[in-house]
Amino acid sequence: TKLSTLHDAKKIDSRIFDVLGAIIPPAPNAIQVSTLTIDSEINTITIEGQAANSYGAVEVFRKTVEGAKIKYQVDGEDQEVLLATNISIGDTSYGEDTTGTKVLRFTFTFTYAKEVFAPSSKNVTVKIDNTGNATDSYLGVPKSIFVERATDLGGDQ
Repeated sequence: TKLSTLHDAKKIDSRIFDVLGAIIPPAPNAIQVSTLTIDSEINTITIEGQAANSYGAVEVFRKTVEGAKIKYQVDGEDQEVLLATNISIGDTSYGEDTTGTKVLRFTFTFTYAKEVFAPSSKNVTVKIDNTGNATDSYLGVPKSIFVERATDLGGDQ
């Protein structure tokens, strides 16, 4: 009698493969995952990985995760929510991979939206915005500072 209730409450952790496929950047900034931990009690994902393109690749990965959104349906209604909050990168060090290539090893943790693995979420997809400029130097500069140059007025001055 409790089997249906238990089945309806279980999380769909296999969606992690679709999430990873969407958030791992392409070469040259690709990362490789060595350990993946999903803690469903506190809704965190921890990734231990490595990147041949060093800190640049890890920064691209962080920015990709920050901008990723989850699109899903609940009772036929389209919904959208950020994939991750509380993103942190820790335990970085250089090492060699199995081929002898120098790589940056890192630990990456974030709190995921509960809708990612919720059985009530249907047609779950990951939306990545890959347009625009997401660098800190661009996002950190107020857009009101820079404007188009004024045109010269003709005539006597």
